[in-house]
Amino acid sequence: MRILLLTTCLTLSLSILLAQVPQAIKYQAVARDSMGSIMENANITVRVSILDSAAGGGVVYSEIHKTGTNKFGLFNISIGRGIQPSGLFANIDWATGSKWMQLEIQQYEQGVFTLIGMSELLSVPYALYAGSAQVVGVDRDSQQLSLIGNSLSISNGNTVNLSNIGSDNQSLSLSGNIISISNGNSIDLTSFLDNTDDQTLNYSSGILSISRGNSVVIPDSVNDADANPTNELQYLSISNDTLFLTNGGFVKLPQETKTGLAFKAYANPSNSHPLTNYSWNQMIFEAEEFDDSAAYNNSTGMFTAPKSGVYFFEAKVQLNDIVGFCSNDAASICLRNVSTGIDLDCAVRNMDNTTTGAYLHVTSIAKLNQNDQVQVRVWKNYLCTTLPHPNNIIGTSAYNNFSGYLIR
Repeated sequence: MRILLLTTCLTLSLSILLAQVPQAIKYQAVARDSMGSIMENANITVRVSILDSAAGGGVVYSEIHKTGTNKFGLFNISIGRGIQPSGLFANIDWATGSKWMQLEIQQYEQGVFTLIGMSELLSVPYALYAGSAQVVGVDRDSQQLSLIGNSLSISNGNTVNLSNIGSDNQSLSLSGNIISISNGNSIDLTSFLDNTDDQTLNYSSGILSISRGNSVVIPDSVNDADANPTNELQYLSISNDTLFLTNGGFVKLPQETKTGLAFKAYANPSNSHPLTNYSWNQMIFEAEEFDDSAAYNNSTGMFTAPKSGVYFFEAKVQLNDIVGFCSNDAASICLRNVSTGIDLDCAVRNMDNTTTGAYLHVTSIAKLNQNDQVQVRVWKNYLCTTLPHPNNIIGTSAYNNFSGYLIR
């Protein structure tokens, strides 16, 4: 297991207004490996223990969090809301002695936790203790709020007229490629116009709908009993293919279904295409039959994935067999991901003096990242020295080609 280095940020949310203090401590950290590199999109398990009095003291509470990092290596947990707790977080006596936090990390579900470090909890977490402080000289049951019409009153106090406070009604609007919500923000949908620019938003009788999508019901009035014109404002946000509304629902934007990514290239039979014995030979199919996304380079023989996804590839090569073969002659053909240095799939052909038509054929289904490169390689292993083997390929484009397409 690699030891993780953590850059941490510890915060505590405290709300005291004659109410319960949240029994949790928010904890944020950046996970790094032993080389100091950020651990991107990694699954980790964190065990947090609260120790009494000093580092190495008795454990008064512990819990486990299964979480993951984002592309910046950042992860967030709420101490006090983990799983498999030992002890009660609410029963920690913050007023007695010092408290220490011990952090342990487990990666890849190996079952072994590695101690990362311990640190003393200073003033911030003791806001939890403040939640239990008594309010002196206040009779909590002696006052009551009441709302009559637009008048808000408190017993044994004053009255406030709410008639001049605005409403929380909001409306969506679309201008060009900009979608906006009143008293909120706006989002530019330009980057989502690929195969979605023929959609329109429509609002009718409290129902907001999108063509080729779903619809949501928007209330036409607000019963604003708290008389606060701002606490119900909502914001639009977008993540991948989903449009979100704070404190509301979400809408899935339609996905593109047709890939339109396919190519086929073949070897020009008028060119020699020499092959070196006992060596890998990169094949260049210089004539393109079609290339929908301009992803194949007929000068280098490289296919470059225009987007991440699952692809299908096929390659065929016919070796020159004019003079025949000897026993133990062999050849291989491979589809190789040049970006990772890994062969996707290979096929081997063994030949002898009875072999005719030395055809090599390989197919593969592979998951590629955007800009991964794939090429065709041929290994020629002619052991016989009694025959003057031609060192090239022969045949028409039907037997010497390279093709592929995006599945999804």
